[in-house]
Amino acid sequence: MVDLNYGEIIALILGVFVMLAIVARLDQVSRLDGWRWLVAAYCCLLAGGLLTVSEALAFGAQQNVIEHLCYTASVILVTCWIWRRPSEGRGAL
Repeated sequence: MVDLNYGEIIALILGVFVMLAIVARLDQVSRLDGWRWLVAAYCCLLAGGLLTVSEALAFGAQQNVIEHLCYTASVILVTCWIWRRPSEGRGAL
């Protein structure tokens, strides 16, 4: 029996809409110093959400490990964004 959590599905759908908004407004997002770190972190977060939903369908244990690696990578990328040196002449944001 497939055990789908509807809250996780809704969170994934909302996450996809946020990614579409990021892509649609990439010109504005790219004004942030180090924006690539943040977009990469969000992609990892979204991948983790996708794996959360899909692990109920197949390969549960393996996908669970990869899911948590995605979440960990997301946190590491945001931490790198916070700790990096801002570009010369620009602020942190």
